[in-house]
Amino acid sequence: MSPLAVLPVFFDLRGKRVVVAGDGDGAVWKAELLAAAGASVEVYSAEPSAELSALQKAPPAGCVLIVSRGWRADDLKGAACAIGALEGEEAQAFAV
Repeated sequence: MSPLAVLPVFFDLRGKRVVVAGDGDGAVWKAELLAAAGASVEVYSAEPSAELSALQKAPPAGCVLIVSRGWRADDLKGAACAIGALEGEEAQAFAV
């Protein structure tokens, strides 16, 4: 098998709580994709962008809630899925 650029994964997220941690364009498109799958998306972002705020007002499906602070380990409890839009040490901490 040759190396893959990405791992295609399929989850039924309709009505399930999903966490996105981070800021920037990565957090926006990840939250949008998860909402489009019908998830109830919680985005933990210390600096929410205008694009993220617009997504909260008009998600493609599901819903998007912005929590205006950085993520904490307790935020991940009970989530069906957690996705990071992080870099460096914060990304390493999130992956553990």
